[in-house]
Amino acid sequence: MLPIETLHGDSLFPVPAQLQPAVKFWTDIYSTYTSRQVVLHDPVNLQVVYEVLDFTALYKEESNKAKVRRLVSDDVDARRGEISELLNSLADRADKGDLNTEDLSADERRLFEALAALPNDPNTFRSAAERVRAQTGQADEFARGVRDIGPYIGFMERVFAERGLPIQLARLPFVESMFNLRARSHVGAAGPWQFMPSTG
Repeated sequence: MLPIETLHGDSLFPVPAQLQPAVKFWTDIYSTYTSRQVVLHDPVNLQVVYEVLDFTALYKEESNKAKVRRLVSDDVDARRGEISELLNSLADRADKGDLNTEDLSADERRLFEALAALPNDPNTFRSAAERVRAQTGQADEFARGVRDIGPYIGFMERVFAERGLPIQLARLPFVESMFNLRARSHVGAAGPWQFMPSTG
């Protein structure tokens, strides 16, 4: 993958230093991790990735999609809970002044090192334990969207240009639905643009 500086050079899209961890995280979500992988991370400090769970083998072995979704959800929830417990354990030890890195288990050491760039105090571990988040990768879905939009993108850009609208709006379906023509949200928004019935 190209470095962030190459993808977002100053002349095209300057990225302030404080935003670079977020840009890298989301670039990885959309270009590295697939929809069969789940990234467990800190949503406030996006440079902190605890673990990547890979369910590729499960998707290949099990044809029942509902069962796969349930198994993936259960595994992700269980691992999130384990990570939260380990982070709380680190917080308890830091509270007692007993946080000797040489005595940490392999899992504890990995989490400790993941948070090493943040202030090393009990609140760092305890607050991180409360917000372990799971994000599913999107690289394969994004690639599918790029393929599917191919026949339409030129037409969409021409229509927008004719009406004095920025042609970049043609990329909004990636944000809304990954250009999935059958997309439907739980509130009733539908199609690649996710229009609501009342406004579509």
